[in-house]
Amino acid sequence: MRPTRRQKSAPTRAILCFEALPPILSQDDAIDALGYYPDYRREDRALPDHIRYHIIQDSLRMFVPLARHIDVEQRLSRLLRGGYTGRNPTQAGHWPEMVKRAGSVSSTVKASAPPPTITDAGGMIMIGFSGLGKTTTVNRITNLYPQVIHHNEYRGQKFTLSQIVWLKLPTPFDGSIRGLCISFFRSVDNILGTHYEESFVRSRGTVDELLPHMARVAALHCIGVLIVDEIQHLNAAASGGAERMLNFFVQLVNTINLPVLLIGTNGAMRVLCGELRQIRRGCSQGDLIWDPMRNDQEWQLFLESIWRYQYTRHETKLTRELSDVIYEECQGITDFSLKVYFLAQVRAIATGVERITPAIVKSVCADSLRLARPVLEALRTNNIRILLSLSDVQPIDFPAVMKTLQTVPPSRKKPAARSVPVVPNAPPSNNTGSPLELMQAPKDGTTKPEDAPGSLMEVVKQGQKKKLNSYDALKAAGLTRPPTEFFENQTTQ
Repeated sequence: MRPTRRQKSAPTRAILCFEALPPILSQDDAIDALGYYPDYRREDRALPDHIRYHIIQDSLRMFVPLARHIDVEQRLSRLLRGGYTGRNPTQAGHWPEMVKRAGSVSSTVKASAPPPTITDAGGMIMIGFSGLGKTTTVNRITNLYPQVIHHNEYRGQKFTLSQIVWLKLPTPFDGSIRGLCISFFRSVDNILGTHYEESFVRSRGTVDELLPHMARVAALHCIGVLIVDEIQHLNAAASGGAERMLNFFVQLVNTINLPVLLIGTNGAMRVLCGELRQIRRGCSQGDLIWDPMRNDQEWQLFLESIWRYQYTRHETKLTRELSDVIYEECQGITDFSLKVYFLAQVRAIATGVERITPAIVKSVCADSLRLARPVLEALRTNNIRILLSLSDVQPIDFPAVMKTLQTVPPSRKKPAARSVPVVPNAPPSNNTGSPLELMQAPKDGTTKPEDAPGSLMEVVKQGQKKKLNSYDALKAAGLTRPPTEFFENQTTQ
């Protein structure tokens, strides 16, 4: 492989790994490469009903590249190529340095050593609603690159290297680092035919034993980018699991210059943005937050691209009414919109109407999106209280959320009475009702309401005896309420 003139003039880049990548795509080339449109023949509309049903099912595999997809392609291209800066496997001293740095990786030690040279390696965080096509988009983009490049010779000299351009892993369902390591070794073995899992994974192997091996294998095969999907599963990790795993990702960037792309729903925000260093590493290509499409030009382009795939006897033109109906029913979520469009055709064929109408679209959504309907209704009405109770669709724009909450009038419904908590060392009481009711009880001339057994002031006083501040004392007595509880009460009213 002969390096180009441009690559010759950039000696800081990895001369071998960087050159082996496909050319950088222009915007038009990226649109052509990412798009997938199944074959369409107008004469298929005359086929029998049962045949058309199957053709419609096949059309669901289409992929319409929009501006957001091109943006991701460009960012991932920069992330991948920038990660090879400073990683030149033909350079003297490269491998000993990589082995040394990989050996320092652990689940607890925060890597602070600088990379061997100035590098553009970083991370990227991709967050968005479920059904917007995040995983599908990344899959389409990674398919533009060969996953493995086998090198046997370079500049007339023998040089053996199996370069893994990208490696995609799912987040373990339990959020464990050990599960991630096992998935990593297994994936590499499936790609290269190696036996890393058999060699490194033992029944009693600890995480701190597996992580350095994982970093060494990543360095040995010059992995271009590590992609970890469904990162919101870290919410269900064991104690310290999320923090330890995120710390490990940061170390991969710091020690061996391996870029990391994390993909997840909105529920992953609370985990991914827990520390500034993780936020900084995840913003090397800028924030990448995906929201549903708005009813604008992007939505219109999407509908126009799929509208030609009609298999009803009568052709239906795309009208503003149909566009608005589909948007209102699906709220700009790509997966729902695509399915509703084709399911509407199935119903039109089954009922003999043989054309797409707003009434058919609404009936299909009412029958086929029952489980998603409460969420779609909350998105349609911008019901912040319901959205906040759903981790994968909760809003990320916090100032806008607070502004909306302030405009919602409080409920007048009387809250249910709460039982009086048992306060350690508090004298027995025959009073009933909540602490607030006890404080508002009529004075009897002998005991102040705030000193009544079980009252808030009494709880605070008892806590002070144990050297607790007011908040911790109320929390220990079970008298504090998290915001989510308030939201849940409001949504039921």
